[in-house]
Amino acid sequence: MNVVTGSTSWLRKLCVGTSPVVLFTGLFLGAPQSAVAAELELDCASRPAKCGYPSNRNSGLKKKVRRTTADGRRIVREVRFQTIPDEVRSGPGWRWDSRGFVQINGDETVFKNFIVKGTVDVLADNVVIKNVRVLVGGESFGIALRRADNTKIKRCFVGPAKGERRLMVGIKDIYGDAQNTKIIRCNIYGTSTGIQIGRGRIVRNFIHDLRYESGDHLNGITSNGSTGHLLVKRNTIFNSHDQTDAIGLFQDFGIEANRTIVGNLVAGGGYTIYGGEGSGDRSSYNIKITNNRFSNIFYNRSGYYGHGTAFNRRGDGNVWSDNFWDHNGRSVPVP
Repeated sequence: MNVVTGSTSWLRKLCVGTSPVVLFTGLFLGAPQSAVAAELELDCASRPAKCGYPSNRNSGLKKKVRRTTADGRRIVREVRFQTIPDEVRSGPGWRWDSRGFVQINGDETVFKNFIVKGTVDVLADNVVIKNVRVLVGGESFGIALRRADNTKIKRCFVGPAKGERRLMVGIKDIYGDAQNTKIIRCNIYGTSTGIQIGRGRIVRNFIHDLRYESGDHLNGITSNGSTGHLLVKRNTIFNSHDQTDAIGLFQDFGIEANRTIVGNLVAGGGYTIYGGEGSGDRSSYNIKITNNRFSNIFYNRSGYYGHGTAFNRRGDGNVWSDNFWDHNGRSVPVP
């Protein structure tokens, strides 16, 4: 294990994503930016799973189910996936639309173990999408939320259909008003934008291999303005292009506030993180960007232009702290 050691200061934070668990010295705003991490594993971008971050190895579909019987026997069962629309075209709470998408219109629908050759449109509340592969390309979406609250998406795999170069957005809240969305352990690739929502929880996803078409803005995870709480935690987000970001908070449609971006492994884009308040924007608040690992696998400064921008360090409740470089463990300064 490649680690860097140093003296421990007044703060010791649990190093998110390392295995075995190691501790590192973090820095709050105003602390010396030259300090190095204590016992921090390095170079995780080349092997995210070994450091406990999402990758192809530990995100996406679950193809086998393991359980232990009452008498202690271990049973392994292969998951049977059904293909839509080839094998099945409807089920409880959902149906295939001949225009090329699945429509989920029943509240509390559980939609799982499918391979879908088209978009999944969610128009109901309390829907669970689990262990689903979505293959679609062009100017479309993998999973689209249309005024749907309490959607839980777990173990999805979203990318372009065969013969398609790229998909516009992997998972998108179409109207920006979905409440309490949860996106967990998904593998999203070949999109111009991985996830686009304003509020909810985005946890342990692998977003990678973004693809560009003329006019695209390339975003790993992006918000276009909301004051509802958004948690972005323990994701791996790689954007090898020189625009736009791995994580982007923008005020296209409203103030950016109440965001927690913590424990992610990020790299690439023009700037790796846009912090929610660009020139001329209204004052952002309660934006906490902490304990993130910035990699230089694509560009020396993580992003082509730098690791971060558009962050108001003086905004009420805004915090940039304990962020560090993957290659040497040193603190990443406030942009």
